[in-house]
Amino acid sequence: MKAFKYILGLSLLLSLQSCFQDMDRPGFDYPKGKPDPSMEDYNSQKLKLDFNTGKFIDESTYQFTVSPKGVASIIPDGGLTEYAYQGGDESYMLITPHIAIKDEMLDALSSMQSLSFTAWLNSPKNDGATGLISLPNTKSFWGNFEVFFDNNGSQTEALMKVHLWKKKESGLEDVWTELRLPDFFNSGWQHLAITYDHTTSSLAVWHNGAKVHEVVFEGLGALYLEDLGEAFVIGANQFQTIPSLTSGASKQDWASYYKGLFDGINLYDRALTADEITNLFTNKL
Repeated sequence: MKAFKYILGLSLLLSLQSCFQDMDRPGFDYPKGKPDPSMEDYNSQKLKLDFNTGKFIDESTYQFTVSPKGVASIIPDGGLTEYAYQGGDESYMLITPHIAIKDEMLDALSSMQSLSFTAWLNSPKNDGATGLISLPNTKSFWGNFEVFFDNNGSQTEALMKVHLWKKKESGLEDVWTELRLPDFFNSGWQHLAITYDHTTSSLAVWHNGAKVHEVVFEGLGALYLEDLGEAFVIGANQFQTIPSLTSGASKQDWASYYKGLFDGINLYDRALTADEITNLFTNKL
């Protein structure tokens, strides 16, 4: 009985102590997570990676999930402002829609008629076909929209190629354009912008704020983005991911991975204007 009274008294004492502690301690305001994205909040900018938080976070309205692979990392004091993406061998970023809007976002991506891809790069000489971005085609060797640096003998000049598809009654037809970018490798930060405008079937490339390439693909019209799959990749070609994003090809010996720095990566569902691209370049966005 005495033991019971002792235990009961001790319990009351501890309870009172806890109450006094709670009265003295201010309430803790737990941080609230960012609200889930909604497709109702339309924004032409589909992806925004500036790495300013030091984390792999998409700062766009749609909050894509960014998954680094291999030795991909974010390094301090390496970017235009503070942080930058650092690539490496067998390394890239896999981009997947936020689970809350997964199906709606995949529909939105596959229905894009025009687009713009912009990025800042600080790149060493590539050691193989090096993918920058691929919006995949899960059934074909090449992606629906694929941008990469091809093999090139120059130590400073980049040979950039862009691949699209044209849908014909007989099937899909490869659509290509390429250009050379002088003094690109081992030359510090360089800004690239690639736009496609379905109203004119024209693709343009901008280097450091200046248009350096434009081609009209007669009769191409809206982009072909079917069989897109559930993810796209930055820093590698679609077939170079592990596992491959396409059943049409596996990892190629002649292809490589982006091993330089990335910053200010943006994807839009429309063709940016010259003034908008100038703004991105001038303000290092």
